[in-house]
Amino acid sequence: FLICSLSLVTFAVKRDLPQNRLQLTFTLVLTLVAFKFVVNQCLPKISYLTYLDKYVISSLFILTLICLWHGLIVVIDKIILEQFGMVWDSLETYVIIGMAFSYVAYNVGFVIMIFCVACKRRRIMKQKDKEYTERVKMQVRSKGMRTKRMLQQTQLLHEVKENGQSTAVAFI
Repeated sequence: FLICSLSLVTFAVKRDLPQNRLQLTFTLVLTLVAFKFVVNQCLPKISYLTYLDKYVISSLFILTLICLWHGLIVVIDKIILEQFGMVWDSLETYVIIGMAFSYVAYNVGFVIMIFCVACKRRRIMKQKDKEYTERVKMQVRSKGMRTKRMLQQTQLLHEVKENGQSTAVAFI
């Protein structure tokens, strides 16, 4: 979150220095790639994307858009200057506000999605664990009753043998 948030600070660099803006943004891209590499080294290898992988990939996409903007603003300024003879200063203000709003909205949406999807799965798994535990308890209880009955029958059988009675008559 912080790495990508710092990309909005690159707009503080003057517009006529796109190389400095791009240098800062590419440094953030490399930082994010290094972060992803370190995290992947610490986590077990799996064949699907985790929420962290998805978030880092989307952050790379956002940084890529900001890099494209810093490259395009030079071209846009030249075109507007040639066509209209002026520079449109407020254009970048609208872009900054739009990107910041989009970034915040994306992060809020991502957190809500994680809460709804991941927590829903966790609640389902807890419910399944509870059902499984109840089922096992019932099996243990019923097995315990069977064991108790078998124990009683075995004791009765021993009593019958001690008394010398027929086992068929004893169970009738």
